[in-house]
Amino acid sequence: MSFLQLFIIALVIHSHNAMGSSFQPYILAEKNSNLDEKSVQDQLKHAGFEVLGTTYPAKGYTTVTFSHPDLKKEAAKAVVPLGAVLRASLVQTKAGTEVSYCSPHWWAYATRLAGSSSDKLARKLADTFGNESSFGCAKGRTESKLRNFNYAMGMPRVSDVDVLSTFDSQLEAILALNQNIKSSPHMDIVYSLDIDKKTRLIGVHLKDGKGSDETVIGVADALSNPKQGGLYGPYEIYIQNGKVMAPRGRFRIAVAFPDLSMSTFMKIVAAPGAILDAFKSVADKKAIAVK
Repeated sequence: MSFLQLFIIALVIHSHNAMGSSFQPYILAEKNSNLDEKSVQDQLKHAGFEVLGTTYPAKGYTTVTFSHPDLKKEAAKAVVPLGAVLRASLVQTKAGTEVSYCSPHWWAYATRLAGSSSDKLARKLADTFGNESSFGCAKGRTESKLRNFNYAMGMPRVSDVDVLSTFDSQLEAILALNQNIKSSPHMDIVYSLDIDKKTRLIGVHLKDGKGSDETVIGVADALSNPKQGGLYGPYEIYIQNGKVMAPRGRFRIAVAFPDLSMSTFMKIVAAPGAILDAFKSVADKKAIAVK
């Protein structure tokens, strides 16, 4: 076989691997781990990640949110900055503490980041926590399918966002949203991350109602093994040049739980609307007098 033939075969194999690799949303690090919340945070910091906050979305669940400078750089260039934050989950099961984390590939591609740092970050997380298996989407999705992700025909994509309100400046929007959320009995701020000077990403824990984290997780994890619910939230709101926006619930829930059947989704059919109503209430300019 000639050198040219060998070169063509190698090129075809490389192209197939690059375009045809299949990804799942989550990585199981260990089913029975001795890690706790603090050790997860410490190990993330040691690996070069920025720990943003911790929340307890449902009984037995702990979610640690984190970012990385490379993710922030990619998010600053993206239309929607959701992929700047990843999550690690500790879930108490009968077998012990189940530790898992978000796949950098899935969340970069599904939120349309460049994804140039995904390989590096995936290796860092695997070296830090392990990589026992991938889960969350049995058939997996290729990069091209993730970049155009929607659950079904007519369902929203990542670029189909809800505009909640518009303020005169970025600072005014930040002050108003912070004050409104802190005054709300229905949600808490888990983290605030400035992507750049014009964009702030805020992660919130929805505490009650038909769109609460606990409600969505309860449905998603009813038959899930490993557990994936601890990797769903915090749900994102972002402020860009004074405009307050959020991903649509029918996208955000579906991209987190792509294998849920339509009948299962119908159990939380009211969640997207409830989430939007909750967000509108804290983004409403009339809710407070901004000083």
